[in-house]
Amino acid sequence: MLLQATILTFRIMGLERIRSAIIGHMRPEAVVALIRLANGTVEPNSVTDFGVNDRRKEYFANKDGKAKIEASFARVGYAADAVDIEAFQLALPSLAPIDRQINASQKQLMAFLKEVDRRDAKRAEDLRKATLNAVVRARSEVADKREAN
Repeated sequence: MLLQATILTFRIMGLERIRSAIIGHMRPEAVVALIRLANGTVEPNSVTDFGVNDRRKEYFANKDGKAKIEASFARVGYAADAVDIEAFQLALPSLAPIDRQINASQKQLMAFLKEVDRRDAKRAEDLRKATLNAVVRARSEVADKREAN
């Protein structure tokens, strides 16, 4: 039982890492989407579209480029965490199956933990009964010795 609970715990942790990696993987596409929104709609494969890709590279190349592009996002009205939010929104279709797997694993883990608690509660009750019986026997033996004296 405990082995299964440990396996499920590590599975949940692994799925959470995958979830985070998927969101991180969508950051470049999120930067491109925000640049397009900040500059107005850009037609795919146009000359301006190549400039968007260059600006995306600039965003990830160094801190100055990142600050410059984030400043252009701020001028248009986006918050400082706009790239993370956009990456999350772009990743949502991929995250749905991962989240379902995480939820299923969490439900299984909770069921195992309840079973462990139930078993431990039964063991605790058995121990309580055994202790009580031992105390009652000890008391009766003491009472029998008193009566014998």
